[in-house]
Amino acid sequence: MTWHLAVPEPVCRRLLDMGIACNKAALAFDQAYLQHRYSVDEFDSATACADGARHRAEFARQWFDCTVSYTDQLAAVYTVTASIFAGYATEIAAEYASEGRIPLSEPALLPPSVVLREPDTYLPLVQMPAGAHAPQPIAEHNTELATSHRGLMDVIELTLRSHPVDVYDVPSRLANRPPMSLGLNVDLACCLHSYAANCAWAVGLATRPVDDAC
Repeated sequence: MTWHLAVPEPVCRRLLDMGIACNKAALAFDQAYLQHRYSVDEFDSATACADGARHRAEFARQWFDCTVSYTDQLAAVYTVTASIFAGYATEIAAEYASEGRIPLSEPALLPPSVVLREPDTYLPLVQMPAGAHAPQPIAEHNTELATSHRGLMDVIELTLRSHPVDVYDVPSRLANRPPMSLGLNVDLACCLHSYAANCAWAVGLATRPVDDAC
């Protein structure tokens, strides 16, 4: 993304930093989930050997318990990171879409429970002005924004039906999930991340020089 000077440098830096943080959080979760799957496979393999692999099975069981805890915590870490990115990117994009200016305010550290309780306030649908003379990429990206936002709202609704509203707020609380309890996934984090990235991209499209808009 080549940002036009209409986007202040501090805002560019924050958006880039948040985007990278989300990418790394997603990668960390994927790596943890892979270890979780390995532990499941090892346990299945060991138990298939009955008494001949008793120690392997015990190791695999403990490994599994560790990976469940770690995976849940990283799901929450990713969700917290994506929530902050989504809240900030949406604020920037919405302000530019409605007022034609970029706010310089510091990003709010929004825990997931806040955006889950008030998605219309913190995660409104953003549509960049796309009149008759607007570059075609802006009109096309508005469709992408709408699709991303609709998916996010669906996941928020599902999350609220499945978990306490503050389930993702404090990752360390998930260190010892009760056996057979409902595990966490990263659907909310992925949708927050996607919508945030789409909002940041919309700002880039709307503020780039006219010569680059074709």
